[in-house]
Amino acid sequence: MKKAISIFKFFFILLIFFIVVDILLKLNGHGYNNEFKESEVERYPFPYDMFRAKPNYADHNKYGFRGPVLDNFAYKKILKIAFFAGSTGFYGTPPIPEILSQNLKQKGIDNVVFNFSSVSSNHSQHLHRLLNFLSWKFDVIIFYGGGNETLSYYFYDTRPGYPYNFFIRNEISPIKHTLIRYSSFFGKLDKSTGWLSGFKKLQGNKNKNYNNWSDSIAENYLNDLKIAERLTKGSVFSEVCKQSIFVPITQPMKIDFNIEREDFKVHFDKIKLLVNKINVKKELKNLENYLNYSYLNKKIIFSDELHTTQDSKKIISSVMVDDLLKILNTKCFN
Repeated sequence: MKKAISIFKFFFILLIFFIVVDILLKLNGHGYNNEFKESEVERYPFPYDMFRAKPNYADHNKYGFRGPVLDNFAYKKILKIAFFAGSTGFYGTPPIPEILSQNLKQKGIDNVVFNFSSVSSNHSQHLHRLLNFLSWKFDVIIFYGGGNETLSYYFYDTRPGYPYNFFIRNEISPIKHTLIRYSSFFGKLDKSTGWLSGFKKLQGNKNKNYNNWSDSIAENYLNDLKIAERLTKGSVFSEVCKQSIFVPITQPMKIDFNIEREDFKVHFDKIKLLVNKINVKKELKNLENYLNYSYLNKKIIFSDELHTTQDSKKIISSVMVDDLLKILNTKCFN
């Protein structure tokens, strides 16, 4: 009996010790706690495109996006723009799509910009999103990205076209999922080793032949834009222009933002190679209205590799308006 009590005390003390360690790790931001917390609001599960923001939460509309919906504009013959991006189109007070709309109005163009951006989403998801909202009849469709289509694959789920961290959401057992979601200890352990989620194996597949893998990422980026262009020309109805216009934009990226961080130095050369593969991809220039904003890197201020200050969002939007007006004057207003 005494032996049984001693064993019980040992495991009880061990459990208390584990709980204390887990709490301390959580307080210091270790594990996946932040990622799952974001999922409750910013990566809310949704059919067709995997996730969006939580509908009707804060300033999110009923579809899980920020900004106007068709209801108030269905019968107005004004320029209707659909803007698809990741968090660089979602974040901001106001975000880039809203600034774009304001700038166009200042130029005398009555318009509405529907913001279909969401945190961590990529163009493979945006294709499904576009299909889901085809009936809204857009005059212009903008795909603004390049970051989630490259850097996200490097650091998270490495498979081209897969949504952010798809493997954690859908490909591990409920027990393992519970452990890494609610325990900072097991979350930190998995981030370091990939033991529970299989993340290490995914990363290993990427590193076996990095050049081929990076080629496949760049090719997936190109293919998504080509499909979106064909879809826009063949299936989207415009009420203002002769034909709906597709505008693909490669966003500014400061890939050397964290170059002083030791963990980033290890990756820098590979990341630079990956991002350069989309910047120099000749086929992108075959897209009718392709714009590459990498030249803005030195003109704006970044808060991390992809996100910028609010003033820099205004600079990006201003350039976007000028480019868009050139396209519209040639293909819509003439």
